[in-house]
Amino acid sequence: MTTYEPYPTVTFNGTTTYADNNISTISITMGRKDVTEQPQPGFASIQLWTDANDPLDVALSQPVQIAINKGTSGTQQIFYGTISDIDITLNAYGSDGSIAVYTITAVGPLAQLNRRLVGGA
Repeated sequence: MTTYEPYPTVTFNGTTTYADNNISTISITMGRKDVTEQPQPGFASIQLWTDANDPLDVALSQPVQIAINKGTSGTQQIFYGTISDIDITLNAYGSDGSIAVYTITAVGPLAQLNRRLVGGA
């Protein structure tokens, strides 16, 4: 097992967890850059790879949780949201093996709030 600092884990639907070599990249954007901006929903971009013959167990609208290992202190959840987009590409395919790359976009809870135009009729 590869040792990352911090060691990330991605859990889909509360049951299926991916970590270690399945994770290619994780990018999380949350909130706003300064106090004068309107708050925006957070989102995460997760890139996972696997053997194309063994698809990942993910689906649209499933909850997703990203956590990091804090060592002896346990784990810390750093993102919770809902899958909004799944992109699957086959980077390599042949008799020696195949690699599928899943790029998953998840939106945070703020994205589910109703937006209303203030001052509108």
